[in-house]
Amino acid sequence: AVVAGDLGGEASPQGAYRGEGVGHAAADPEAWKAFTPAVVDPTRCLARTWAHGVGAQCQRKPANGGDFCGLHISAWQRHGRVDGPIPEDKLAEFLRVREVQRAAAGDGLLRRRRGRLPRRDGVDGAMGERG
Repeated sequence: AVVAGDLGGEASPQGAYRGEGVGHAAADPEAWKAFTPAVVDPTRCLARTWAHGVGAQCQRKPANGGDFCGLHISAWQRHGRVDGPIPEDKLAEFLRVREVQRAAAGDGLLRRRRGRLPRRDGVDGAMGERG
């Protein structure tokens, strides 16, 4: 197992960065690390995946001894390498989704999905009765 950022791989080429929407994505040059797994498996594809907005490593095996699987060999630039920075526009999307998820967790909306809190229409998710 390798700790994220220690693989020594090259960062995405500049062409993968669109340079648009500088905003708060560029405010912290280390922000991409929040969407990187604590441990990167060097025996797996080194593409970062969306993983519901939390970021993860592709679990497929690399193709032909390279860094990426057949799916990500030509598409890894979208989310970047798991051991390097995320393209600026995609990082901004990761950050927006994280804020929405935090707000939803604070409002109890994430727990409601699991049927633990009453729905807004008055039906109790746990009992199925009107509340």
